[in-house]
Amino acid sequence: MRSTEASVLIPVAVIGELILWGAVLLMTGYRSVMPLWVYPSWLRPQRRAERERLRANDH
Repeated sequence: MRSTEASVLIPVAVIGELILWGAVLLMTGYRSVMPLWVYPSWLRPQRRAERERLRANDH
């Protein structure tokens, strides 16, 4: 019985971990293009300034 449970739970745990890592990497990799409303109000001015600085460097 334990062997059957392990053979199901281990792949589910590995797939869940891969999904979690993918979500974390996407959030950190694309944080400069996230909409400002995602950030708390006290952090928006800083993120707005960073976004404008990044856009100025691109052009």
